[in-house]
Amino acid sequence: MTKRRAKQPSYAGILIDDPHTLLRWWDERIGVPRLGACAFPCTRRVRPKDLHVTLVRRPDEETLRKLPLGEEVKLRVTGWAANEDVQALVVDCPLPCNNKVPHITIQTAKRQAWNRDEGAYVLLTVEAVEANTLLAEGPAQEIDGPLLTGRVGFEIGGEFRFDLEDTS
Repeated sequence: MTKRRAKQPSYAGILIDDPHTLLRWWDERIGVPRLGACAFPCTRRVRPKDLHVTLVRRPDEETLRKLPLGEEVKLRVTGWAANEDVQALVVDCPLPCNNKVPHITIQTAKRQAWNRDEGAYVLLTVEAVEANTLLAEGPAQEIDGPLLTGRVGFEIGGEFRFDLEDTS
């Protein structure tokens, strides 16, 4: 009999409670059109689980056990940054975060690129991790933003979970 291999969480983080209100706030207060609102570059729809603060990528079980899984956390938006590939909000995070600048990635773009193997242009999605590069390149625009709430959890197998039960 083959032993079933446990799934590895892709990240542990804080899932934002009200992502739609946050996106409306971005549209009204920041005023920079979200990348998905432009004709090109285009992007996929933002799903509620997309709006989160990553605390640690690829956490092991020991790391997860040290986090206050399921607990509510308050985050203050303190800044924002955007370029043609990615848009992000900087947050004041009360928990340890492996990212140099704790943030919520709002949107990423897709770019057209030539694929030699296929002999055609393909759309490549800019990875959300590029927000780290954006924020490292220069200071974000400071803003006295809203107070957000979220819950600590982790993504595994495409689902966001708030406890360690049944993760294998």
